[in-house]
Parts: sequence; structure tokens; C-alpha cells
Amino acid sequence: MKVRTLRLLAFILTHKAQIVLFLIILLGLMVRLQGVVWEPITRIHPDEYFANNVFRQMDSKTLDFNPERAHIEGTFYYYVVAAVCAIYKIINWGITQLGISTGSFSINQTESLILVGRLITICFGTLGIYLMYIVIRQAKLSKASALLAALVVAIYPIGVTYSHYMRPHTLANTLFITSLLVLFTTTIKSKTVRIALVGLLMGLATATRYNMAIILVIPGMFLLIESIESKVSVLQIVFNKYFAILVAFFVCGLFLGDPFLFISFNEMRPYLEYQRTFSEPGAFALNNLTNIEYPIKYITYLIPESGKPFLAIGVYISILLAFINKKRLKLALPLVAYFLIYTYLMGKGYAQPIFPRAIIPLIPAFALFVSIAHNNIADLPIHPKLKLLFPTAIIALCACSFYYLTNIYFLN
Repeated sequence: MKVRTLRLLAFILTHKAQIVLFLIILLGLMVRLQGVVWEPITRIHPDEYFANNVFRQMDSKTLDFNPERAHIEGTFYYYVVAAVCAIYKIINWGITQLGISTGSFSINQTESLILVGRLITICFGTLGIYLMYIVIRQAKLSKASALLAALVVAIYPIGVTYSHYMRPHTLANTLFITSLLVLFTTTIKSKTVRIALVGLLMGLATATRYNMAIILVIPGMFLLIESIESKVSVLQIVFNKYFAILVAFFVCGLFLGDPFLFISFNEMRPYLEYQRTFSEPGAFALNNLTNIEYPIKYITYLIPESGKPFLAIGVYISILLAFINKKRLKLALPLVAYFLIYTYLMGKGYAQPIFPRAIIPLIPAFALFVSIAHNNIADLPIHPKLKLLFPTAIIALCACSFYYLTNIYFLN
């Protein structure tokens, strides 16, 4: 008995990071699954009416695979849902051929379709938690900081909320996180292949949600910093082949995830132009470029609202702490550039700072900021107990967010 206990303790001590990660993933899955029917399936959430109508535009019998209305935001998510539904139908047909009843669950019913869409979203949201941990480790940051990043992704309030809907935001974020994993990985030796894959994944993310195109800033900044560090000429920086590879494969990914944007562009143009209704007239006019009223509202209101506002406090502190160590500026600068450009373009282009969902694409960057800040503090020549203040504060803020989520999904 004692030998078994000792072996168990040894296993726990040896794999403590993996055990904590498993618990974080379980926590993230729990708050997502618990809320999968927080809007009763018979009452579709307003955002899901649009998704349901878009999905119904595709008809496999007539080989019509163009979800036209989805071109307001992107189509790839609907192809993923369609693929899962097709697989389900094939399996269901096989089961019925064996004379086994599958009950009343029918993918053709709106309620069942919405439930499938929600479960797909939950799967990608949960996968994103794990991938975020791997991203941090591939970026050569500590296990503890990787666990903090995974925790932030697991329970960031607006991220959890939108993991309950048949909506594309969560898939777009998971593709974003996957592209960061490829960007930081050391297992792909060929830089050309790595940059090509990053472009492809970011293209797919943009095909899912068009505003994700802004994430190109991150690999672009990394390539720029690498070129500057190599002390090459300005012309060599401008004509860096990796920029061309990144953009070319980005376009390939966009085509794969949203082919009708290219094939029938003129027909899809009215849906694209609909986005103009969300911005102020003349928002991007030359004489109005310095007007940052709405971008400021994103920073002062919408981000805190998305974090309710506990985690937003930790994020803003982390952004400041990300700059206290020169060693990690190469990692921090592209993220800050992305953060500023995203808030500026979205603030002016989506000038309705009342929907926290607009902050969802920033969550992976927030998690990275937390990890960088934690590593920077760990390197400071201060008392070890003082170094524990930051991770303790982040965990406490996460606990506050979790309390908020439990009030929504468990106590109501």
C-alpha cells in the first residue's frame, strides 16, 4: 500500500504541470458544457437566427454550397458545421440500416442543428485552451506562465459566453492560436514551410471572420524584427521573400475557406458593403484618421466589459509588465502592434462599442501578455515571495471571473 502511495505521489510530482493543465481544460469544458442550453434549445439566441438561416442556404441536393448571407462575416465555420452534419447523416444512415433506432434527434430540425453547432463551438473552444498552453511553451516561456495563459483562455468571460453559440468567433480564435503555434514552433525546420502554414491558417481564420485579417500584423512584425536584427538593407527588408510567401498562402487559405468570395465576388459585394453600416460616415477619411474617440472607448469600456472587468485589469497590468525585459521585446512588440491596430481599425470600422464580442480576437494576445509578464517578473532580482504576487493576482482575477460565470450558468 505504501509503495502504491509513493508511486502515486511520484507520478503527481513528475507530471504536476500536465495535471494542472488537465484540470484547467476540464474547468473550461465544464463552464462551456454547462451553458450549452442556457438559452433553451427551443428558444434560439438572436445571434443564432442568422447562423441558422445562413446554414439553410446551402443545399447538397442541388449542389449549392454557397452560404451567401455569411459573406457579411465569413463562411468557413458553416462549411465545418456542414461537414460534421454530413458525417452525422452518414453514421445515422448506417445505424438505421442495422435496424437500430436513433430516437427523435434529427439534424434537419432547427433545434438539433443549433445544438450540433454549439457542440462544435465548444469543442474548438476547449481545444483552444490546450493549444494556448502549447503556444506558450513553443515560445520558450515557462510552464507556470503557460498554465496562466491556458487559464485566461479557459474562463475569459466573453470567450466562454460565445462558446455557447452556433457562431464562428470561437473557431476563428482557435485557428488564430494554431497559427501562433506554427509561428513559434521549432519542430518545422524549414522557415518557408512554417511561414506558408502560418499564412494558410490565418487565411482560414479570416475566411471564418473577416476581421481576423488583422492578425497578419503579428507574423509580419516578427519577420520585420528578424530582418532588422540581421542588419540587412532597407531594400532587402522590403523585398523579403517571406512577406510574399505569408501573403500568398494567406490568400490561399482565404480562398479555401471562402471560395465564393473569389468566384462570385460581384454577387457577394452587397453583403461585404453591408459592413459599412457599422462605421461612422467618413471614419477613414484623411481628415478624420486622428479621431480616436471610438478606439478609446474600446480600451476604456469594451475590453473591461469583456472581462467583467476582472481579467481586463490583469491584462492591462500584463501589457505594461511585458516591456520591462528587453529579452522578450521581440515577442511583446508584435502583440502590442496587433492590439493597437486592432482596436484602432475595429473602433473606427465597428463604431458600436456596445458588443463585447468584438474583443474575442484579442483573447489569445491577452493570454500571451500574461505569460510574458510572468516570465519578466520571474527574471527580476527580487525576493521569491514577491514574484508570487503577480501569478496570485492573475489567479484571483480569474477566480472572480469564474464566480461571474457560475452566477450565469450554474446558479440561474
